[in-house]
Amino acid sequence: MICLVLYLMLYPVNLLAQIDPAIPDMSMETPVLITSLGIKYSDAVRDYNMTIGIERSHGGRFWAA
Repeated sequence: MICLVLYLMLYPVNLLAQIDPAIPDMSMETPVLITSLGIKYSDAVRDYNMTIGIERSHGGRFWAA
């Protein structure tokens, strides 16, 4: 515990001064949404459907798929 306190005391407090301002803040950029996935993921090609669910048996056991 003492080592952690000493580490935090000696660690530079102003971490923002160490970050290169030339690197853009990626969290502030608007993400690009891909709305056209192409023929590979179309309904005509895809022959399955994933259903996520959970059920409880009469004995109380949970079954998840």
